[in-house]
Amino acid sequence: MSNNLLKTVQENLGYPPLQKIDANISEVIVDDGKQQEDRFNQAVVPAVLTALFKYSCADEGAEKILNAPLSTDWPDFIFSNHKEAVIKKIADYSQHTKEETAGKIKTVAEEAIRVIRA
Repeated sequence: MSNNLLKTVQENLGYPPLQKIDANISEVIVDDGKQQEDRFNQAVVPAVLTALFKYSCADEGAEKILNAPLSTDWPDFIFSNHKEAVIKKIADYSQHTKEETAGKIKTVAEEAIRVIRA
């Protein structure tokens, strides 16, 4: 059975669909009309899934995704030494605290791993 990981994670966590962003624009434009929570989800989900994909490309990463306990601190592994920078950028963009951002990243990563294993 074929699944769209992005769509499944969004639906399972109750997040709205992502809005497409023009890749030709080099700076991020914060739409003040967009709900703060939407900006949060818009940033967290792609960041986590992109990092998870990159992590899964190595044999060691793929094995860990399939076999490590779900309670593993996934952001430590998938973002490696960039974790704090990622958290800061997402927190700044979404106007959330670093703690809220770290929690949301962990939630999205755990859900993605759960979906992959299903």
